[in-house]
Formats: sequence, structure tokens, C-alpha cells
Amino acid sequence: MTTDVLEGTDIARSNSYRPGLIDRVLQIVDRLPGPAYGWWAAVGIALAVIGHILVWMSTERPLGVIHDDIATPALIFAWFAWLTHTLNRVATVSFDEFRPVLGDPGSEHKYRYQLTHIHDGRAVLAAALAVAVVSFAYYVGVRPLRVPAPAEIERISSPLWGLTAAALGVVVLHTLTQNRLVSRLSAVARNVDIFKPGPINAFSRLTVVSAIGLILFVIAFVLFSPEQPIAYIIQEAIVMAIAVASFVLPLRIMHNRLVVEKARLLAESQDRLKAVLTRIHEQVDANQLDRAEQLHHNPHCRARRAGRASQTSHLAVERRNVPRFRFGPAAADPVDHVYAVRRPPALTDSMTRGAPPRRARQRRWAARPIPPKPAGLTTWPRSLFDGS
Repeated sequence: MTTDVLEGTDIARSNSYRPGLIDRVLQIVDRLPGPAYGWWAAVGIALAVIGHILVWMSTERPLGVIHDDIATPALIFAWFAWLTHTLNRVATVSFDEFRPVLGDPGSEHKYRYQLTHIHDGRAVLAAALAVAVVSFAYYVGVRPLRVPAPAEIERISSPLWGLTAAALGVVVLHTLTQNRLVSRLSAVARNVDIFKPGPINAFSRLTVVSAIGLILFVIAFVLFSPEQPIAYIIQEAIVMAIAVASFVLPLRIMHNRLVVEKARLLAESQDRLKAVLTRIHEQVDANQLDRAEQLHHNPHCRARRAGRASQTSHLAVERRNVPRFRFGPAAADPVDHVYAVRRPPALTDSMTRGAPPRRARQRRWAARPIPPKPAGLTTWPRSLFDGS
């Protein structure tokens, strides 16, 4: 009985994650050898060639003449198809990198499917809406203001522009769906670590690709039609607004979470530092300086001292064997190891340049090598100290 229930659950899950028609087409292109942009470029060129062949078959158009109204929509359709394909590939890579931040292995397959799936029914509605908007804008706000194209060219270019508008509608639908899901994943992520920014910023690539793809389409369309009627300007402004929103809005939730996490970590660090300072003050007031010395070596205090020490990192520190000179009974102590700070040559030259001769001689005398102690001597020669 339990086995039957599990099999039924697996069947229902496989049916819910079944790819649609557009998904299958994109998967077929993915399996073909070579890069995907080459195959989509071939599709666009094939559409343009077929459209021109149909135009050249008419007796009124010379053979070999390229018409922009036929070549441009075919290539733009190929661009939108490649953009849809690229959005799915980038979404897959970005989600795989985002998985450690999500922290929900049981839902990974569902979210990956939703990021790359295009619902056929919604795609048809989006394509029909885009075709209706573009056709209305063209026949109402563009065609009355321009010289009508020849009938044999318009019979071919109109379906191609309709196909391009449908592809634009699918791209916009897919972009909005992915952006909504990116916002949801940013909200439900469990392991937001501000010290590991790579997985957190994984979906920024996806939003950049969608925004740049739509912006480049607007630029190409403006170059194709320099004389912009008001209908074209309105449509381009809508596409640009969608492009900007697809880049900014999905990342806003994760940005807010990072701000909150940064404020929390800063507050915790300040509380720890305050606690350390309070304990130091209490030990000093109680005249327990040995405990205050232990608190002095607290990691927070060491970090602050290290920050101050890093400001003098330009000085080179070397270890030398320098005798420690003492006068009196302890004058014959053995050589002791001490640390000396050596200034860089450029700094030394700048200090000695223009200095009085006496001071320069004193520096040269101080920097001269110290001879080893002769064997059999119990004290150092006095000439070593007076500079003679």
C-alpha cells in the first residue's frame, strides 16, 4: 500500500514538472552540436531567405534586392529566441550557485523547474497580447504617417513582424516570471552569509542578461527606424522600463536582507567591544591590573592594535645581531638579538639630502657595520664608542 502511494506521488510530481512545447524546442536546440546562437542565427537567416524568395517570385520585384522590412523582423525574431534560450541557461547556472544560500534541498528541483519553464497557455496569451498591442500601434499611429510599402512586400513582412511581436511577448513573460521567482528565492533563503558574497549575488547575472537583451533590442530598432513616430516611442519606453525594472527590483529584497545582516553583525561587535571595555574599567577601578592585562589581549583589542600597526607597514623590519652596550660591571655581556627598523632607501635619501654635513656624518657612523669582538678581549675597545 505504501509503495502504491509513493508511486502515485512520483507520477503526480513528474506530471507537474512536465516540459511544455517551448521548453521542448529549447531543449532540442540545446542538444544540437555547436553554440545555440549559431542555430538561432541560422533560423533567422532562413526566415529572411524564405521571405525574400516569396517576394522575388512576383514579377514586379527584381531578383537579389534585399528588403529591410523582411530581413529585420526575421533577425529580431532570432534574437528573441536566442535571448529566451540564454535566460534559461543563465538561470540554471545561477540557481546552482545560489543553492547553498537557499538551504532547502527538498525544493531545489521545483525552483529550478519554475526558473526554466515557460507555460504554453500563458505564452500564447502573452504572444497574442503583444501582437495586438503592436498591430494596433502600427496601423493606428505609424502606417498613416509613412509611405505604404508595396503589397507583395507587406504580405510577407506583416506575418514576420507578428512573429517577432509574439516572441517579444514570450520574452517579457519569461523575464517577469523569473524576476518574481528571484525575489521569492531571496526572501526564503535561509543561509544569508555576508562574508560569502558569491552565492548571494548569483542571480545578478540573470537580471543583467534580461535587461541588456531588451535594451539592445530597443537600440537596434531605433537604428532600423531613425524617424520615430509617437507609437514607436511609447512602445520603446515600455520595453526600457521593463528592462530597468528587471534589473533593479528582483535584487532589492536581497539588498535589504544584506543591510539588516550587516547592521546585526555591527551591533553584535559593538556590544562585545562595550563589554570588554566595561570589564577593563571595572578591573582598573578595583586595582586588579593583572586581570586588565589579560583583557588587553582580547581579540577585539588585538584587532584594533593591528589596524593601527598596519598604518606603518611601509617600513621594512629586519632582524640583526646587534650587541647591547652596557657600562659598568655588565659591559661584557654576550651579543643579544634585537629587532631594528630599516628605513627604505628612498626615505633615507630624502632624509639625508640637504642635511648639514655633521648630521650626515653622524648617520653614516651610526649605520656603519659593527666589527666582531676580538678574541681574548674582556671589554669592547673605547674607540668603538667615541667614533675615532
